[in-house]
Amino acid sequence: MKANIWAVLVTAGVFLSFGGNASAEGLRGQVALDSTTSKAITAYTRELLRTGGDPSRARPALLLVVERNAAADLTDNLSGALRDRDSYTALAATLEDALAAAGEKERPFIRFNLARVHMIRAGYLTATASRNAALDRASRVAEDLRGEVRDPAADGLQGDIESLRGRVDEAAAAFKRMVASGGSRAESLFRTGVAYARGRRYTYAEQSLAAAARTPGPDGILDPQLTYRANQELAATYLLGGNYPEAAKTLKQSVVKLGSETPLGFPFRLDVAQRLLTNRAYIRDVQTYLETVVRLAPDNEDARTLLARVKAMRR
Repeated sequence: MKANIWAVLVTAGVFLSFGGNASAEGLRGQVALDSTTSKAITAYTRELLRTGGDPSRARPALLLVVERNAAADLTDNLSGALRDRDSYTALAATLEDALAAAGEKERPFIRFNLARVHMIRAGYLTATASRNAALDRASRVAEDLRGEVRDPAADGLQGDIESLRGRVDEAAAAFKRMVASGGSRAESLFRTGVAYARGRRYTYAEQSLAAAARTPGPDGILDPQLTYRANQELAATYLLGGNYPEAAKTLKQSVVKLGSETPLGFPFRLDVAQRLLTNRAYIRDVQTYLETVVRLAPDNEDARTLLARVKAMRR
């Protein structure tokens, strides 16, 4: 049963929060993209990926934007384009050229982007050899980056890569270094928990994620967004470990303190809610969770549909 649940949740992307759905924090001092440039990248990416699109026009335009902004924190914006093999190859080459021509100040930022481009691309690959090759490229660049700067984002990047490679202990060590580099302990615990869950070491995952949910940030205040992320992943981990009662309770609690703020960059775990509905004992908790989701995100049609199903089951 656990193996079947794992397949369902992995297919749904439950533990890919750092690779695709989540926004990664850049290096200290790395410039954020302005909204105009960000929108341009989005537009070119849509043209690349849509059926009947014109990649011969969109790809050169995208590469030009990346070349001009190679040191900016731009890889989250590029994640969609990296689905396309030719765009990945061209984007990586563009960043390598920019790296070769960059000054000392810009090099770490470009190297950070290049490592993430390889890592994100790996997340789209299903063939083991191709995936491992992309992760190896990402790891080499990330190691060079750590030789240049002492920064929690560099340690976190290395941890993310090791987690995707299935090297859980190495990932946990890298996330621990985040704190020594001045990073958030709560974020370190969260990413450690995700890595343990990927490695199916559920007890360690539960401990790390539960600790992340109750650990305050550097300002001494709990971050409701991080608490939400940790509890969502904790609910999924409980489910993978077969602990349905805790999964249901934690899923419901995950949205309690969000108020009116929708968690940016992180999806609601409707896949976990749907799986819990296989046992009627958890319908009430699931309904409470879904009602909160619909209040926070009224345009979420999947949540509204699932909530209607739950209400029908309780009649």
